[in-house]
Amino acid sequence: MTLTIAVGYGGREEIADVVRSFVKMQARQGASLSDVIERITLEAIACHLYAADLPDPDLIIRTSGEIRLSGFLLWQSVHSEFYFTDVLWPAFRKVDFCVPSAPIRRATAALAADESRFCRAEVPNVMTVAAMGLIIALPVVRK
Repeated sequence: MTLTIAVGYGGREEIADVVRSFVKMQARQGASLSDVIERITLEAIACHLYAADLPDPDLIIRTSGEIRLSGFLLWQSVHSEFYFTDVLWPAFRKVDFCVPSAPIRRATAALAADESRFCRAEVPNVMTVAAMGLIIALPVVRK
């Protein structure tokens, strides 16, 4: 299991940092502005993300009753499923996830059953879940 905690994280700041990092790297290599523009690709951007070595989350759990991402994993959440709950993160218990409520069961079952979805797990049978500041990889049984 991989556990990553994002403290003081902001999705917009991450994207701005990615652009700065990419442009600085290109400048160190002596690239012209036109070369830099041509080298901007999805892969180039992804390589400069804060946690570039982690897979994008398959499921994002938003706690506290808010129905918005609040800038959380803006780039990485493009194909994620979302679950919104009124439970506050510090009060989020094992039973809230491990014995999931019907919406989480439906989301995980849908991800497990549908191979055509954007389930990008690097490791087979692992689903990456992000819960507003916490990113974990969980085993999932695919049908």
